[in-house]
Amino acid sequence: MTKFCLILFLFIFSGSCFAENPWCNFFIDKEKIQIINETKSKANVLYEKRKDKVQIVKKIDGGMDRADIHILTGVPSNIQIVTAEELGVVRHYSPNVQEIIDSGVLRAGPREYWNVDAHLVEQYYDLSGINFTTTEFKASALWMGLDETSPYVDFILPPGTGIIKIKEGHYIIPGQKKYHDWLIKAYRSYKETNNPNGMKDTFDLIDSLGGIGSPLEVPIKIVNFKK
Repeated sequence: MTKFCLILFLFIFSGSCFAENPWCNFFIDKEKIQIINETKSKANVLYEKRKDKVQIVKKIDGGMDRADIHILTGVPSNIQIVTAEELGVVRHYSPNVQEIIDSGVLRAGPREYWNVDAHLVEQYYDLSGINFTTTEFKASALWMGLDETSPYVDFILPPGTGIIKIKEGHYIIPGQKKYHDWLIKAYRSYKETNNPNGMKDTFDLIDSLGGIGSPLEVPIKIVNFKK
């Protein structure tokens, strides 16, 4: 095949790809493919964990005015694996909409999944990664201080992304969360000195999730947004 024919073939193929399947542009980057595959593997691991009993590793008394907090390992028994194809367009609330638009990726935040009611907050340490919801689900029902005026992006995820449905309106792409700088510093100091400074339980939880690495980043195709 001549160089001209090769260029022509690639041009026709890429044009057909985008015309017939707008998601195919997610797969031009090998690193992105690896990330997607890793989320799928982690989703399968979490799905198997649903058979095990949830463990309370720490209880914090909220007193008279605040909800109690239970820090948990394990996952709820009713979680499901769902696909990007069946979900279609979904929504992520964030104050950093412009950053998401510019980068074309979603990044994990510092908060794992919290199951919240008026008297108890259950923090599921294993359910870390990128949280999102559906376009129809009420923002206020997410218990994150959101309402109908909150900024968001509506987007499509690459086919093959590992997705856990925790309950109605609550979804997560499992992966490394973003740790606060002060905690990263304390964790690294612990690893160097073996002195936990009263944070051994926290560091053990971090180790159980594979330590501190780069927060999960997943490519998305943005279809709508609100700043």
